[in-house]
Amino acid sequence: MADTKSCFFSGTLSYIFNNFKGTKTFSDVVAEAKESGYTEPDPRDDLSGTDVARKVDPVFCQTVIEYHTYSFLHQALYFNLSAH
Repeated sequence: MADTKSCFFSGTLSYIFNNFKGTKTFSDVVAEAKESGYTEPDPRDDLSGTDVARKVDPVFCQTVIEYHTYSFLHQALYFNLSAH
């Protein structure tokens, strides 16, 4: 059974994607995001991907662990059943 998780990795990028319509400069939209509390203290961490990478790393590691655990158990069960 698949276990689905969803989340926002960057409030800043979500804010920008939802509010950058071309009527304001990109810098103005980033400033609005910062004023609204969506950004890291230094918005460049969000815009460079540093903040997202920091958040994705543990999620990726957990996914790999879960995949390998499932794969190991599946193989152990398969080989155990096929031996009989």
